[in-house]
Amino acid sequence: MSSDKPGGKGYGGLSGGNPLSLLQECFACGVIVVGARKRIVACTAEAAEHLHRDAVKLLNAPLNALPAPLVKLIQETSRSGRAVLNREIPLGHATVLRASILPVQTREQVEIVVVLNSLTSAPVFEQNLRRLDRGEKLPTELPYLVQTWNFGNELAMAFLPGEVVVDYSLRLKREYDPKRLWVNAYANDVPCYIPSKRVWREGGYEGGAAMIYYDRPTRLAEGTEDLIVAAVHKLMPWEFEAVK
Repeated sequence: MSSDKPGGKGYGGLSGGNPLSLLQECFACGVIVVGARKRIVACTAEAAEHLHRDAVKLLNAPLNALPAPLVKLIQETSRSGRAVLNREIPLGHATVLRASILPVQTREQVEIVVVLNSLTSAPVFEQNLRRLDRGEKLPTELPYLVQTWNFGNELAMAFLPGEVVVDYSLRLKREYDPKRLWVNAYANDVPCYIPSKRVWREGGYEGGAAMIYYDRPTRLAEGTEDLIVAAVHKLMPWEFEAVK
């Protein structure tokens, strides 16, 4: 039996506490940040698309550039200092968005962060902000233990922690003799979904959105697949390599 911990940065794009970047990089949400002077200081393309607005024109625009029902919620949150989670926002023409409005205390002022069409990421985001406010650091790496077993030259087994997507098995069975290789997922630990490069680029649930259910601050780095496969190659006896 052999084991190895792939090194390198585990998470991709973690941005040290910037509210807009943290949410955008975690879950590609529609995010708007309203400054203390009631002007829009940041807006993602996803947010502008949800609101049928031009993201460039919204930047540094007054608050009333947003739909009136959303403006009302932002003003209520600004006055009360309390977060509003998962509230329906009617936009007309049978269009209804869901929004979470979060008051965020920065070093200089209180900003209002608006998260659109996200039922679950806003509470997780708020929890991570509270950790940063307490002086805690969000993790930038994910411990990941790769193991291999081999039974002489007859059978080799690779053990990969987490909810590993099928691309790992397909790749390893191209690079090793598929008749003598057994790939196991959920081995030793289940830290989160483990996307391949293909799934990472596609995004979506397995590509990053599911990380909130594992209390991870953001999704894994794009090069995760290569790190893991390199660890398997480091451990696996060369006799199992595919004949080319």
